[in-house]
Amino acid sequence: IVQHLDAAFARVWTSNEANAVLELRASAGMYRHLDGGHARVPLGQFKIGRIAARRTPHLTNNVPNDPEISDREWARREGMVSFAGHPLLVEGRVVGVMAMFARHPLTDTTLATLASVADQIALGVVREASQLRVQMALAEARTARAQLDGVFMQLPAAVCCLDGPDHVFALANSAYLRLIGRGHEVIGKS
Repeated sequence: IVQHLDAAFARVWTSNEANAVLELRASAGMYRHLDGGHARVPLGQFKIGRIAARRTPHLTNNVPNDPEISDREWARREGMVSFAGHPLLVEGRVVGVMAMFARHPLTDTTLATLASVADQIALGVVREASQLRVQMALAEARTARAQLDGVFMQLPAAVCCLDGPDHVFALANSAYLRLIGRGHEVIGKS
């Protein structure tokens, strides 16, 4: 957005539904930091929080006189002319907000492009969150499996675990190996 639309800066917040806040995840242009006063915006507060709460874009080519802009003196000082903020919506659910400031007016074509970009970012946010949930579930499953394997390995009873239709040895504790009279060479064999 900064590079292709000549924005002064652009930011993306994602929704933390549990805490009812928007968390700043990306920032480019004249402000690149992810901390500060707008790092966590409560839903309904500031223009960013109101965009999420209302589920409607806020677009203006008159930033210095826009009542939604909380620090109009900053806007005048920095020469900000336009603002475009879009809720990131997926199936009616707010997953975040995308916003930008520019030092020039935004055309109708630019605004239409931003709406399309917002839709794509929203899908990316959902996809990333889904992938993160899958990774976390896999990590939890691996941890649980390792703990269970540890318990099996310590049991005084003979225990083995077989995987798949070919019944491949995945685990055999020392009691099992003594019972069958073989060493660790059974692991990986059917």
